[in-house]
Amino acid sequence: AYLPDSNLHTSGTFNASLRGRPNALSVEATAQLDSRSYGEIKLASLTLFANGQITVTDTLFDARVVAHQIQSADMQIDSLTAAAKGNPDSVNLTANLAARELNSQIDAEIFPGELLKIDLNNWKIDFRNQTWTLQQPPATIGIDAQNYAIENFKMLANYTEQDQFISAHGVISRQNEQNFNLEINGLNLESLMQLLEQEQAVSGLVN
Repeated sequence: AYLPDSNLHTSGTFNASLRGRPNALSVEATAQLDSRSYGEIKLASLTLFANGQITVTDTLFDARVVAHQIQSADMQIDSLTAAAKGNPDSVNLTANLAARELNSQIDAEIFPGELLKIDLNNWKIDFRNQTWTLQQPPATIGIDAQNYAIENFKMLANYTEQDQFISAHGVISRQNEQNFNLEINGLNLESLMQLLEQEQAVSGLVN
């Protein structure tokens, strides 16, 4: 894999075991990394738990990652927990992010291949007094060498004064004609700037 020119500093422990027969192997691994940095990104700790089954007909895996105190010049995340389970053809991914005033949970099915397909089964964002929730899941995202496709994506906020949502569907193509629709209704600019940690004095609604 390609890594941009940067310095990576870390220390910790790694343990792994492999047992079974050549046609049916079980793999278990754990890793505990101490405070580390990659460029401008720093984190206090990272823990990985993983196990897998390798057979003649399939490869199954189950992995979980927990990271604490992820920091950069523009963000600070208290914790990030992610779990992936499946096989090379289908992966279920769940993740939870917690920051000072922000919490987010996501659940998705990922289907690798020449066409990468992602089914968003759940996405919830809690920020201060607002909650954004994915409506009528799954939302589907497809990515191949030429196109990005989004279907049935709509995030709705529990904003009492006016319906506040973002929806998208269609295709963004690198070569062909674009057929993409983005709809924004009642978006609170002040809340958006706070979510993005921008200090610009902006207020009002976007429709």
